[in-house]
Amino acid sequence: MQPTSFVVRQSTRDLTAMSGLAFVGIALHRFAQIAQHIDPKFPTRQGLPSSQILAGYIGLLAEGKSDFEAIEGKRGDRFFAQSLGLSGVPSAATLRQRMDALGVAGSESVDAFAAGAAAQAWPGAFLARDHRPCAARSGRILPGQFR
Repeated sequence: MQPTSFVVRQSTRDLTAMSGLAFVGIALHRFAQIAQHIDPKFPTRQGLPSSQILAGYIGLLAEGKSDFEAIEGKRGDRFFAQSLGLSGVPSAATLRQRMDALGVAGSESVDAFAAGAAAQAWPGAFLARDHRPCAARSGRILPGQFR
């Protein structure tokens, strides 16, 4: 499942701490191609695919939460699931069991494609063509080439 595309524009409203999850979901699917790398190596017979389990945990880490139990607070959170492209949010027990099953082999796979994904990413990659980064207070466009 692909993450939901969100329109980001300048506003006077405050963004919540979770608003960055939209960009995390885009990075996982566009640059890391998490489903293409993880699911063939760690197939599942039932339940959520391994890539979605991993994406859910990465979403927790992006919010500064490393405890498996923290996922329980996200089970009814539609924004969390949509921004990460999850068809469902796993329970804490499922998350713990599946992450343990991935173990060392899973962490080595994640390290390998994360290095490649980081090399492909650049700061303007998430911006739509008609958006330009600007200084928050002055509204001036920042220097640099953005496509």
